[in-house]
Amino acid sequence: MRGKKIGSVTVPQILHNLSNLAANVWEPFKAKYPSAVVTDTFRQDPPGGEHEQAQHGLGMAMDIQILGATPQIYYEAACWLRDNVPFDQLLQEKSGTSRW
Repeated sequence: MRGKKIGSVTVPQILHNLSNLAANVWEPFKAKYPSAVVTDTFRQDPPGGEHEQAQHGLGMAMDIQILGATPQIYYEAACWLRDNVPFDQLLQEKSGTSRW
């Protein structure tokens, strides 16, 4: 698997990206919000397709939920991320009563 490509990157590159994501984003966030859970990270749809997940497909994105959190807590968590964690894009999403 050393040089096998998935889309535009190799498997080792994806694993490196996931490792950086865990160390630089997930671990500090989990320390601040212990009830947080990762609901999704690496996923890949066909490149260039309607559902392409560019950052998820590179191992550079994760979806997080904070169990039992109110909208205010999600807002505070987004502000904490903004001020304390290096990132490229921050989305706060919801569907019905679910937030991530």
